[in-house]
Amino acid sequence: MRVLPIISWLLAGLGACQSENKPATPSATVQVHDDLGRALTLPAHPRRVLALAPSLTEMLYAVADKATIIARTQADDYPAAALRKPLVNSCPLDMERLVALRPDVVFTVEGMTPSDAAARLGQLGIRSITRNTGAWPTCRVASTTWAGCWAARLRRAASPIRCKRS
Repeated sequence: MRVLPIISWLLAGLGACQSENKPATPSATVQVHDDLGRALTLPAHPRRVLALAPSLTEMLYAVADKATIIARTQADDYPAAALRKPLVNSCPLDMERLVALRPDVVFTVEGMTPSDAAARLGQLGIRSITRNTGAWPTCRVASTTWAGCWAARLRRAASPIRCKRS
């Protein structure tokens, strides 16, 4: 399953589990596969990330160092801290603003980010991870957010669980 390696990268790379005694090696990279099956080489410790979908923004706030999240889209309204970030339009995608923010990694959702815009990110040297909403893990949690599902999945990674939205 591709989900757990990406989550492991998120936790380790975005600083959630990073040891304060070990400085990050700026040139260190990690290999992951996104939901499109693309093999991606990403920085092991990205310092500048953003998501182009509200569900992914929530996930980033759940698992990442908040200081690494550099922007939000017009659709992001949760958590409240996201509203204090600079705005990047995602529909239509404000490519100029996005490039000016110099992200290490951009998280996208297949079908929400136009494929030509996602391809343009790659042409500009901006790494992106694409999620397919049909590939979300299943989990049973009280939370109705995908971030809550991810958090539950991480806490109980050894056991299969089902998602039930309330």
